[in-house]
Amino acid sequence: MKELFYSLSAGLIATTLAGFAHAGFSISHAGSVDPITEGFKVEACCGQSTAGALLNNLGHDAWSITGQVRSYQFGYYSGALPPAQKADIGSQGFTLTLEARALQGVAPAYDSNSPVTVGGAAVDMGFSRFEVGLGVDSSGDTVVVLPTSIDPYGPDGSIRTQGPSYTLEGSGSSYHTYKLVFNPESRSADLFVDGTERIRGYMGDPSFLDNKGLKFGAFSGGQINFAHVQLASPITEPSSRAMMVFGILLLMGLWYVRLKQSKAISSNFSGPRHCHAA
Repeated sequence: MKELFYSLSAGLIATTLAGFAHAGFSISHAGSVDPITEGFKVEACCGQSTAGALLNNLGHDAWSITGQVRSYQFGYYSGALPPAQKADIGSQGFTLTLEARALQGVAPAYDSNSPVTVGGAAVDMGFSRFEVGLGVDSSGDTVVVLPTSIDPYGPDGSIRTQGPSYTLEGSGSSYHTYKLVFNPESRSADLFVDGTERIRGYMGDPSFLDNKGLKFGAFSGGQINFAHVQLASPITEPSSRAMMVFGILLLMGLWYVRLKQSKAISSNFSGPRHCHAA
């Protein structure tokens, strides 16, 4: 029985490791490096903007994009994901990481009636887009939005995005780390802000698709300082599959301990007994 337990455990562990052994892929922008030198392409529309390096901005090196008018859009994209990378995402999920600072600039303030965002990052796979959008409310605090629809006809051509949101109250304009973790089993994503889960079950947005892979940029007349942007597969957060296997192994371990204890108790009472006359 002991050999059976260890063989089963080894089999489950091997199965789990096999599911996560694939090398996967990573596409990223880092710090104040010009994204063009990292292999990204430029897309721009509808107004003037500036882009350039920032050193030690609130302790971060970043690449900054600033719009001069509300109608501007300026960003970078990696290009269409090849079939192998799409297959990796479909079987192993992805993590979209955005470490950035949002500033309002000349953009309208974000509110529930006019949810204007000033930029963000997205994964566009050609059939659905998973995006982390950033806005700035009237208090100057950052609002993170997971768009489910896009309205490009906001005030003066700014971008409005409907979808679940979370406000970083009292944060002002500061850097934060946003991680969107796509689970291939549920086909949905969960949002973590500075390591804490804030929104669960985001299903993405099937509109405004252009199949350009990893994208990040700024719009609506705002400014985004991008310290880090990354698309990586497999997911870097624990998956439900891994947690399930861990639970099975834990239960089997407890069962084996109980079995040993039961055998020990049984052996204490199964030996010969001697009766002594009074």
